[in-house]
Amino acid sequence: MRSGPVRVSYVSVLGAQPQLAFAIGRRFGNAVTRNRARRRLQAAFHSAWEASPGAPTGAYLMMADRAVLTVPFSGLEQAVRSCLAKVEERVAGPVHRETAP
Repeated sequence: MRSGPVRVSYVSVLGAQPQLAFAIGRRFGNAVTRNRARRRLQAAFHSAWEASPGAPTGAYLMMADRAVLTVPFSGLEQAVRSCLAKVEERVAGPVHRETAP
């Protein structure tokens, strides 16, 4: 799922808490820049997780563009929340409604 500068991959894993990993390569910047991006993504994920009670637990892989360093935190949080909503939609599957005869 993609929203703004954030991409999220999800795999269903049993557990009470979500597992979070990051894919930020060397081309992103030096170690200080990569760590700053990870900290911002982690904070945005935890904030969005609290606001999304229906998001499934599992393993999340977060990838990002360099824009995560400059976008306001509220925008980053909204992008992560949008990705979580897309994961929730995909995991829930299509809604089947019964038709009356």
